[in-house]
Amino acid sequence: MKECLEDFASVQERRAYIQGYVDCVQVLLHMGLLRETEGLKWPEN
Repeated sequence: MKECLEDFASVQERRAYIQGYVDCVQVLLHMGLLRETEGLKWPEN
């Protein structure tokens, strides 16, 4: 049980880390410092 909980926590940490990068890119995009290219689209939720 403990091993499963540790694995679950590890996955959550990785997801939060990646979400931080996504949030940063979105902020830069909305500030106008980045622009979308035709081939790049945000995934639909």
